[in-house]
Amino acid sequence: MTENTHMPFYKSILAILGASLLLATNGASALSELGNGTLMMEIQAGIEYDSNIYTNNLEEGDFIVSASPRLSYLQNGGVINLELGLGIEAGEFLHNTEDSYQDRFADFSLSGLDREGSTLMFSLSGGWREQTTASEEVGTRIESDIVHLNGTVELSLSEKAGVRVSAGYLDTDYVNASYADSEDLSARVEGLYHYSEKLSLKAGYRYRDIDYNGDYVSRATDTFIVGAEGDLSAKLSGVLELGYALQDGGLDDYFFYSASLNWQMDEKTTFNLSGLRDNSASPTGDNVINTSLTLAAMQSFTEKLSAHAFIGLGQYEREGENARKDDIFRLGAGLSNSLSESSSLDFTLSYEKRDSISVQSDYEQVLASVGYSIQF
Repeated sequence: MTENTHMPFYKSILAILGASLLLATNGASALSELGNGTLMMEIQAGIEYDSNIYTNNLEEGDFIVSASPRLSYLQNGGVINLELGLGIEAGEFLHNTEDSYQDRFADFSLSGLDREGSTLMFSLSGGWREQTTASEEVGTRIESDIVHLNGTVELSLSEKAGVRVSAGYLDTDYVNASYADSEDLSARVEGLYHYSEKLSLKAGYRYRDIDYNGDYVSRATDTFIVGAEGDLSAKLSGVLELGYALQDGGLDDYFFYSASLNWQMDEKTTFNLSGLRDNSASPTGDNVINTSLTLAAMQSFTEKLSAHAFIGLGQYEREGENARKDDIFRLGAGLSNSLSESSSLDFTLSYEKRDSISVQSDYEQVLASVGYSIQF
């Protein structure tokens, strides 16, 4: 269980809602005049039943009431686009009240030069957030502070060729000193060949270094990647990447893939195939490779009512003293009803089964939720 060190849930929610609503109603005009931008407020609230709040074999359930107001400032200058956001996500456990949380966050994104005739495009995003979540790796809820930063620059060399350079940084500091704080740094360069106006082929190289604090072993990976992005056919679009990763420290190399493909069957029906196989930082400080593959379907019934469903398979592989291998099965569905242009009501139900050689990590989990969101 986590130690709840934050202010009481209701006081926190009332404070952020009051301040945000005051700014949204009284400050929007002043901010708009100052920067020719738009001030927006989005509020998400809901109730969820989680049959396994600690993601372990004890399978203890609880109801969680949550609310997340976010205040955003958007400025579209034609050439440069800017978005700033801040807010809080708070959840109250009805029985396990010591696990209630209030996680603050702030983020930004900056992009520009993405217009016809431009040879240079860039994007930059980042932020800070507090995160309280159940970790299936350790079988309990853990708290952390996260700083993230990502940037991309793309340069057109000719009508058919270009180059893209990107970098990412992720810093994770856990409140509990028994977990492994980490810095995850990656840099990637790839050449682009514009096969047509809507389809590009690419080949590149990524360097990634996961650096753990303390006595944990840091790890570097060299990955060579080929892929395609854009419209693969009249109905199929997205990104597909395949590669091979070389790990240092005597660890086994592995095949890498990343996919997000959309098939527009007709105006109302869409299928999506997404997946990822890659290494990741772990709170245990061990080398971890996650594999996932998910097929989702989206169906619009009317202009306001839509449904979605998904089925997915995954695998979690961890090397080291606490080595283990998990097979994961996921299934879910939901309904979304637009109440107006700026508000919606959502219902979701999902199921996960995890088969693990670790007794603690062998479990089932059911999530059922009702959520409401509004933007103004």
